Amino acid sequence: MLDVNNFIELKGYLKHNGLASDETSIVIDPLPGGVSCTVLKITTDKGRYVLKQALTKLKVKQEWLSDIERTNVEKQALKFLPSVIPNTTPALVFEDEANFLFLMDCAPDGSENWKQLLMSGECNPAVASTIGEILGDLHQRTHDHPEAMRLFGEKKYFVQLRVDAFFGFLKQVHPDLSPAIDRHMAQCLSLETSLVTGDYSPKNILVNGAQVIPIDFEVIHYGDSSFDLGFLTTHLTLKSIYFSQRADDYVALLRKAVEGYFSRVHFMDRRVLEKRAVQQLAWIMLARVDGKSPAEYITADSDKDLIRKTSRLIISSDMDTYEQVIDHLSTSKK
Repeated sequence: MLDVNNFIELKGYLKHNGLASDETSIVIDPLPGGVSCTVLKITTDKGRYVLKQALTKLKVKQEWLSDIERTNVEKQALKFLPSVIPNTTPALVFEDEANFLFLMDCAPDGSENWKQLLMSGECNPAVASTIGEILGDLHQRTHDHPEAMRLFGEKKYFVQLRVDAFFGFLKQVHPDLSPAIDRHMAQCLSLETSLVTGDYSPKNILVNGAQVIPIDFEVIHYGDSSFDLGFLTTHLTLKSIYFSQRADDYVALLRKAVEGYFSRVHFMDRRVLEKRAVQQLAWIMLARVDGKSPAEYITADSDKDLIRKTSRLIISSDMDTYEQVIDHLSTSKK
């Protein structure tokens, strides 16, 4: 398999495949971010691209393996998504199945990673609303969508990278929750309502002014819509806990994202879907403290304890709306 970290070899590969006419024009910059792929920004005399090549062993402390064939699913997603959320996702430029890599268009100059913006304290409600709306459009427009079902019916990578790694792993840390974890995992895999990205998080969203560009579709599948909403809101909830002095700003983003989402979703009663998403929030928050891929910025024991207690409360109670979660956290932090 091509070693994309060997830049001399990679430059020859790019020229050979018509992505550059001259190796001297090629500039390669490693991009930070995910744990599951090598990601490189490629600039040549023919264009600006992002190259992704899947890793078998993810870059985390725990042993976390996944089949590298998942890169073919992401390529298929880049081909399909423009039909349901047009002018939103990057265009696929080049694919190489044998080397488990592909190139897509690079985002416009000035694009910034939403996670980095959030961690720097920038809280733009309009951006959060748009992010919720895009997710809602994706779910609404792929509900009962035969082609989405056919193309993305495989859940293997979702199991490897989310269900087992996030929820199954929790049984080792919270054995008393094992029966509830098993029920949650079964429901995650049995419910099928729409296309689910499986990784709709701030680190996978680029912002360029009013433009929002979701990226990273390795675990996309046809499944339980509530996972994506729970995943997105987990990240905003964790940041409201971490930035305790500005919690209201991050809570405002959470509300905007949720309202943006439900402004577009009509295939299911909001009360049913929101209750399910709040349960996802609880399990995913717990996994971001005690799972294989903990949130790197949640380091204070007091924050971890609050997250664990809140997660367990949601799991064991009839708390079923985001406003109830917000109220609980607001009271708990006082």
